[in-house]
Amino acid sequence: MNLFLFPYDRIKKDSNIIFYGAGDVGSQFAEELQKTNYCNVVCYIDKNYEEKVDFPYKVLPPEALLEIDETSYDNIFICVNNDVLGEEIKAKLLSLKVKGNKIIFEKFKRILNNQKTEYETGNGIEPDVLRIALISTCGFGDLLMVIFFALHLRKLLYKCKIVIDIHTKQNYIHVIKTIPYIDNCYPFKVRGKYSNCSNIYNNYDIVLGFKILAGVLKVNLGKVHKFSSIFFNYLENLIKQNKFICSWQEGRFYLQAKNYAEFCGKNMLEQFNLQDILPYNRNSSTYFEFAEQDFKILQENKLEYKKYITICVTANIALRNCIKIWPLSYYRILIDLIKAKYPYITIVQIGDSGDSDMLENADVNLLSKTNLSEVCALLKNALVHIGIEGGLIHLIYFLNNTGVLLAGVTASNYYFYESNINLYSDFFAKECKRDCIFISDNDNPVCIKNMNHTPKCMEMLYPELVFEKVSEHIDNLPDYSYKTECVFEFNCENDLNSVLNTIIGQRNHLNICLVYHKYYNTVLSSLEKANCNLTIYGKNLLEIEQEFANSEYGFIYNIPAKDNTFDITLNFSMQDLKYPQFALNEALRVTKENGIVLIEHDKSLSVIKKEKQNAK
Repeated sequence: MNLFLFPYDRIKKDSNIIFYGAGDVGSQFAEELQKTNYCNVVCYIDKNYEEKVDFPYKVLPPEALLEIDETSYDNIFICVNNDVLGEEIKAKLLSLKVKGNKIIFEKFKRILNNQKTEYETGNGIEPDVLRIALISTCGFGDLLMVIFFALHLRKLLYKCKIVIDIHTKQNYIHVIKTIPYIDNCYPFKVRGKYSNCSNIYNNYDIVLGFKILAGVLKVNLGKVHKFSSIFFNYLENLIKQNKFICSWQEGRFYLQAKNYAEFCGKNMLEQFNLQDILPYNRNSSTYFEFAEQDFKILQENKLEYKKYITICVTANIALRNCIKIWPLSYYRILIDLIKAKYPYITIVQIGDSGDSDMLENADVNLLSKTNLSEVCALLKNALVHIGIEGGLIHLIYFLNNTGVLLAGVTASNYYFYESNINLYSDFFAKECKRDCIFISDNDNPVCIKNMNHTPKCMEMLYPELVFEKVSEHIDNLPDYSYKTECVFEFNCENDLNSVLNTIIGQRNHLNICLVYHKYYNTVLSSLEKANCNLTIYGKNLLEIEQEFANSEYGFIYNIPAKDNTFDITLNFSMQDLKYPQFALNEALRVTKENGIVLIEHDKSLSVIKKEKQNAK
């Protein structure tokens, strides 16, 4: 059976529409419209109208169009999956005095073939373990959304015995292996449909596929229900919606899938949770981990103690037909402007030489000289990252840093993060009024105004405007300076408790951050008695769970909290680190102005007061 996603790209929300054709295509649209109320259905037209007694909307014969006031509808949409028949219907409508600009005929080039969910019963491979496979064959930005989904799935089921594995592209394996809430990561190359992957199906109780939206490929619902009623409801609902949102199967439904998510009020972070069944949304914590050894890339390029900006130039070589680009000359002008005002800032170019042109005026060229995990370390410690919408712009959000997004053709309400600096040109706002993402039948955006290489929306995003916003960001960046207030000596863990009681004293309602460490249990006894709001960060929620505290995934180099969140940050593992300055910077970032950071060194506890001043 062929299945069709509703043409959200062709029909405006809340418009008045007449649908011509009440067959397979029209019937599926009618079923979806009953659930979404996306547009107002004036009526359906079908030559076999007399047979449509049980159709959910009024069905009239073609001749009835002569009696319908043309002001009562915005468009007539032809719902047939046959080019010749569609053209015949269009000619008939014109003969019935329907204006040509009101007729929409969608040639269904992107037909979705139904692949039924494979059901399994019994106890599966391991009766007391729920094994889950997540398959993603898209780019790195989309994979990050799958990782975000995995994070909150793990948090939902953290008390259960579960295995969460990701199957994705080979070049992403290295960076995922460090993430504590992912058990295993395997290379995956799709050939045809996902149903050909019997080796994956045989090893899991649940197999989910992701490409813009989520789809259930295999499931053991009986076993899932024993573990979690919430996850059971999520999967059951997803199966019911599969025929409308399962763009993971053949992949050319990106635009409809994206628009469907937008219609549901969701952005990219929420695209796998359209019905709000799982307990997360766009404001939920994000967390991404990389290896400590990845900071070596900063050391090797003498960036360890420097202020630097990262820039990624993409789609200038390999994707010449792609319009999601900013002119190469603009990058060079922007770099010159930055260097003129901020001579102490180093410009670092990152990315892949296969789809990037080299910027000769960049200070450090790391094109194709880093892996993704090393890129994480670079992005985490940059003043800001500059680039178009893509994996690195999404990654910097997961690293709790800021990016400058050269938006152009990109959908703002779907791809943007409030913590980023999202830039449009005046041309886009005045002339285009909508994005160009996924309006073509291939992966590359096509300009909605038929402009070839470098459309006006990107060309008019002038480097001077971008520099103005970058400069504003740099001038207002907090410089996390600090001074050591005092040092307490301690010889045993009991002394540590005494020190903490002295520091916290009788102060109430403090927001305290605790990063898991070897003195964890000792410190807890002091914090439990204090009247404070405690958040504990670690790599195992079962290990750090406490009734009187919030537990979150996190590690010493990337604490998933906003700037200036905590009054006190407890970080006792500095002396065990190879790069303690980066851990201290992160602790200072999440600590409020005039707040304190506690660190251990050689059986002494340093109380560091954060003082904030503007970087000049």
